[in-house]
Amino acid sequence: MVPGNSDTIDGEAKNLRAASLLTLLGLFILQGVLFIPLLGIQNDEALFGSVLFGSPSLMLMSYLGTLKSWIYALLLPFPISAFWIRFPMLVAGAVTIWLFFLLIERLFDTRAALAGAALLATDPLYVVTTVFDWGPTALQILLVTASLLALARRRPYLAFFLLGLAAWNKALVAWSLIGLAVGELAVFPREALKALKLRPAAAAALAFGLGALPLGIYNLRQGFATREGARLDASDLRGKALLLRGTLEGSALFEWLAHEDREPNPLPARSAAGTASYRLRQIAGDPRSNLTVYAVLLAVALLPWIEPRARRLCLFAVVSAAAAWLAMALTRGAGGSVHHAILLWPAPHFVAAAGLASASRRIGKTGAPALAAVVAILAPANLLVTNRYFALATRNGGTSAWTDAIFPLSRTLERIPAKQVFIVDWGIFDSLYLLHRGKLPLRVGSDPVSKPSLDAADERAVLSWLAEPGSVFVGHTEGNEMFPGVHRKLDAIAAQAGYTKDVLATIADRNGRPRFAVYRFSAPRTHRRPVPAPWGRLSGARSG
Repeated sequence: MVPGNSDTIDGEAKNLRAASLLTLLGLFILQGVLFIPLLGIQNDEALFGSVLFGSPSLMLMSYLGTLKSWIYALLLPFPISAFWIRFPMLVAGAVTIWLFFLLIERLFDTRAALAGAALLATDPLYVVTTVFDWGPTALQILLVTASLLALARRRPYLAFFLLGLAAWNKALVAWSLIGLAVGELAVFPREALKALKLRPAAAAALAFGLGALPLGIYNLRQGFATREGARLDASDLRGKALLLRGTLEGSALFEWLAHEDREPNPLPARSAAGTASYRLRQIAGDPRSNLTVYAVLLAVALLPWIEPRARRLCLFAVVSAAAAWLAMALTRGAGGSVHHAILLWPAPHFVAAAGLASASRRIGKTGAPALAAVVAILAPANLLVTNRYFALATRNGGTSAWTDAIFPLSRTLERIPAKQVFIVDWGIFDSLYLLHRGKLPLRVGSDPVSKPSLDAADERAVLSWLAEPGSVFVGHTEGNEMFPGVHRKLDAIAAQAGYTKDVLATIADRNGRPRFAVYRFSAPRTHRRPVPAPWGRLSGARSG
């Protein structure tokens, strides 16, 4: 070979590698940016704001830390908007894809790394859960992926510090830790035994404890409150397995995130992206699922034919993901939602990319084109499912939890004088709190009217709200309530006490469908003001 040719080839390969990775990262960012303005701010998506503008705290809940809140504190000089809320987590998702690429490249090669990055960057529910991040999941997946890369680069103490940080961010990382431990013991028992020696184990525990220090402090102060949610329940393993499959297929959020076409008042496409999305959906036949399940199964089936080291790494990913899912599925109240199942990511993409890429090397020169052809089928199948979410959100708008009517509601409340604004249904409080930087006089009014029945103490509490001068009430319109019947209960108590309901505003979404009602109650002339019951900002109902 002529001297210098190898350097030229290496340089060209590096440029192609960088260009391919940047293209995938750009594609991921583009998908997310297109989604940002389509839906309203969901309550759990905004939950981190309670620390930004309220009392400083180590934890939002017994299992959910404030790492995200502290990151967003750096962004407070900027106006709060959907872009402000969503774009940073989209960037976190892109960083995860980059780290995932480096991880696979470190363990395998660039061929496998590009395949894995392509599958993750186009995964429909990874895109959606990252940009909207109501789980929250974006930082959790980022931290776990970063810790695995640190382990691959033989930096175990950095890896355990990152895992500790992930534990503070969300204690549900325990599922991932269980999975990684089981995978290590099952596939790499010798290496696991070496790591259990006193000195390295103590150093790793110290690094983990340092990362998880805020979680530890909280539990010492609160009597280890985090462990209270850890209850076993095996009653719905089949349903949770079906949810996992739906998450892999990309179909699990249809009818929950955006309305289907049966909703009234669909909007015509008003942008080039919306028009293209609608036409693509028609041409493609409206696909609801991708091919990821089949890619993973094919990769697993090919494991006996690939090189032993690659086989062990893929088996580690399979066993770890299976053990983590089982730990999740056996936890009461967990494993049945997308924002839990997605915490297994990017393990499925690792198995598919590494397994298929390793198998492609066994078939010689045609292996690289064959792998490229497979990825060229899998990635567009992902994009078609993502396109369906985009088309539905553009045309039909978000469901009650994701309604864009939250923005005109926010503007309306700025103009209505009120000493206190009672939010009488779940799904509104934290969104308004964040959008107004905690400056609205919000009070949680969903307790006690969300109860199946109210006792005398509950009725006295409601009457004290009605008697407070300047009280304004906000809730979903009939048929859109998160807790059906909350308005009827409130109205019944008010009517029985002689109050008259005055509707101040009915707020519609961009499709013209009424979503929120703003009202107050006029006291009867002979009404005698009751002794107010104590109330304050209570935490709204929320699933983990």
